Amino acid sequence: MYKIQGVGRGSVSRILERATVANLTWPLPDGMTDAELEAILYPSTARSASTQRPVPNWAEVQLELTKHRTLTLAQLWKEYTAAHPKGYQYSRYCDLYRSWCASHMDPVIRHTHKAGDRLFVDYSGKKPCVVDPDTGEMRTVELFVAVLGASNYLYAETIETQKARDFCASVRRTLEFLGGVPRAIVPDNLKSAVIQFKKDDVPVLNESFRDLTEHYQVGVLPARPKKPRDKSAVEAGVLFAQRQILAPLRNVTFFSLQELNAAILEQVKAFNLTPFQKMPGTRQRRFEEVDRPALRPLPTNPYAYGAWTGKRKVGLDYHVQIEKHFYSVPHRYLGSSVRGLIRQGTVEIYLGD
Repeated sequence: MYKIQGVGRGSVSRILERATVANLTWPLPDGMTDAELEAILYPSTARSASTQRPVPNWAEVQLELTKHRTLTLAQLWKEYTAAHPKGYQYSRYCDLYRSWCASHMDPVIRHTHKAGDRLFVDYSGKKPCVVDPDTGEMRTVELFVAVLGASNYLYAETIETQKARDFCASVRRTLEFLGGVPRAIVPDNLKSAVIQFKKDDVPVLNESFRDLTEHYQVGVLPARPKKPRDKSAVEAGVLFAQRQILAPLRNVTFFSLQELNAAILEQVKAFNLTPFQKMPGTRQRRFEEVDRPALRPLPTNPYAYGAWTGKRKVGLDYHVQIEKHFYSVPHRYLGSSVRGLIRQGTVEIYLGD
């Protein structure tokens, strides 16, 4: 019998001794629970369980760290010990918090991002389709996804290409959807955003994208090549968009980007209102409480996309040709090298590179 139960002879003897001391006989009294039996056999353990140290509300701890940029775990521990002088020591407090994070947060978004800090942007490898209403021809389009790091608040839309004009338009609409500007945008290393990025070197941005960042006064922190954890939040966001936004629309035929994006927007709103699986609340609520108050306001003047030309030489008639049109410059710049920045309705000419 001992072998079948996997209990050693010595352990059984000690349990029988405890039962004798406690005046327990078989059969046990009707209605006695396992917890009551354990309290009788091991009274010291029961007493220690009743005097357990108070366990912090780890979800609240994580939320506080997210909301306040300068707040540290050490400060929260000090506040905890002030309320509970016999609580956990700092090292144990940190261990318990990390254990909670490991079991309650998605491993790919386990970083604690500060409120309003970073907006992650990327494209999905799986592309939706639009059907030409006249020819019936089906064409694939790009799925753009953006995720705020602190709240995991998601935005998605489709666009024709990944070229700079379309990429910048998607970023602009994202910021308008959020109603504010984060401190930094984290793009993947697509050429529409980053021309060159080497370790320990300043990234070279696409000129049109750089123009957008200057307009919104937002920083750029490109994800390092072959370092997926640098953009883990948007990697998860892309997966969510594929599974919970595109999948429900897979059997619907769309004849224009406008139709498709209208349907995607409804799915995005529903997704942001879906409760988290491992944390309290929703992305929408967390965005309203954490990220939105920390975002900077949008500029008063709306953003207008600008495309840079290559170098042009000012002619002897102090004119320069841009897009088959001639524009005059001050005559003292005859023979100089200039570049044009073309926006809708305006052309700006700059001296030098």
